[in-house]
Amino acid sequence: MKKTIVALAVAAAFSSTAFADNANVTVYGKVDVDFESVKTSNPNGTSNNVVPTTITAASALPGSMTRVATNASRFGVKGSEDLGEGLSAFYQFEVQMDANGNSGNGFGNGTRNSGVGIKSADFGSVTFGVWDTPFKLSHNKIELFDNTHFASSTNLIGRSGATTAVTGGTPLPVAGTTGTAASQNFNTRLKNVVQYASPVIEGFEGKLAYGTDVMISTNVNGAVAATGPVGLNAAGTNVAIDKSSLSYSLTYDQELFYVALASEAVFDAANKGTAKGDNKASRAVGALKFGDAGFVGVTVEKMSITDSAAAANTVESHSRTGFELAASYKLNAHRFGGAFVKMGDLGSYKDTGASQLSLRYGFNFSKRTEAYVMYSQLTNAKYGQYNFSAGNVVTGAAGAKLTGFGAGVSHSF
Repeated sequence: MKKTIVALAVAAAFSSTAFADNANVTVYGKVDVDFESVKTSNPNGTSNNVVPTTITAASALPGSMTRVATNASRFGVKGSEDLGEGLSAFYQFEVQMDANGNSGNGFGNGTRNSGVGIKSADFGSVTFGVWDTPFKLSHNKIELFDNTHFASSTNLIGRSGATTAVTGGTPLPVAGTTGTAASQNFNTRLKNVVQYASPVIEGFEGKLAYGTDVMISTNVNGAVAATGPVGLNAAGTNVAIDKSSLSYSLTYDQELFYVALASEAVFDAANKGTAKGDNKASRAVGALKFGDAGFVGVTVEKMSITDSAAAANTVESHSRTGFELAASYKLNAHRFGGAFVKMGDLGSYKDTGASQLSLRYGFNFSKRTEAYVMYSQLTNAKYGQYNFSAGNVVTGAAGAKLTGFGAGVSHSF
């Protein structure tokens, strides 16, 4: 009996120590899986809905697909420690989870928001790691599909769209000899990032993120120099390519209103010989909130996309504007939502835009569990090349119309 009591006392002592050491650890996550069907009106890699006389293995893409999608299912641990004097240390490690078996293991292929930092109640916080950009986060308040489902507005909003040439039609800007396409996705999380977030003052908050990348040198054709990080182009001149990014935002978030101004630059996104050009985007986001009942929101944005020009050592710039109208309304356990997005032409290249309409209905069994259905239709203009961006979906050629329907369950823990 005494031995049992001693053993229990020792176990309790070790257990209390272990729990004390891990008292600042929070385990969290989300499982979001749906069954869906997506299809395209023009699946064969052709232009302007013209079926080629010869369909190769590469062009024989599926016109429709049914699948189980794991979406943005994730698992994470996070915590903080009080350092005194108004300072605290915090950390987070979050990974993508495989909830449909496609990656072959329990985890997915990418790391989500992860990092470590120091926070001051008076001066804000600094984070090091990999994190969503302030530009991306500025849109989240009116995002209905967690930036991941086929129905998400981020298929269009925050994306410049593809820029490959269209045979037999108005040519789009092409990458020329650089090997660097003009298509740019600003809905990203930056690697190798250092990010500052100001303290929230009367609803205002500022964020600034700089994502560094390895400086590389290219030859005149855009290939990485054989000599390594510092190399020579065909003319014998060093061409340093800066692959870093800068993103910042200013937001105002109160009970009734949300307003955000954000901008982002991806440096040296295009290059030809010694010429280089940056891809940039700016947006304004606003929402009228109705407490937990819902919101009506709008996004207006403009992108400036560079690509190689025909002349030697020259790049060109093309602009594209777009807007989104989104709304969500909750009635007891029912939540309804819809979004419409329209992107204009890319510069002077006509009929290269697209529009998307998405609808959503969810039933909340609890605060953490929801069953939902969703529908989306993405319609390209004659030479538009936007696609559903989430997962391994069908890919339409220029001018394609894509539709999708899905039903699933989401659970947060």
